[in-house]
Amino acid sequence: MLKEILSYPAPMFRGNAVTIKYIMQLPVVVPSLHFFSNHPDEVKETLSKFLENKLRSHFNFKVYR
Repeated sequence: MLKEILSYPAPMFRGNAVTIKYIMQLPVVVPSLHFFSNHPDEVKETLSKFLENKLRSHFNFKVYR
């Protein structure tokens, strides 16, 4: 996943890049991940959707809504 995260241009907040610090898998039955960032309130919807789609394609997750 690091390659995918680095391939996306980081959004800026007050002159600093908003970066993903680490990712933690939550202890639940359904695969759930929590992303930690230096400015979590500034992570845009486009970045979160990009990462979500990359995770789905990388691990072959299916979407059930």
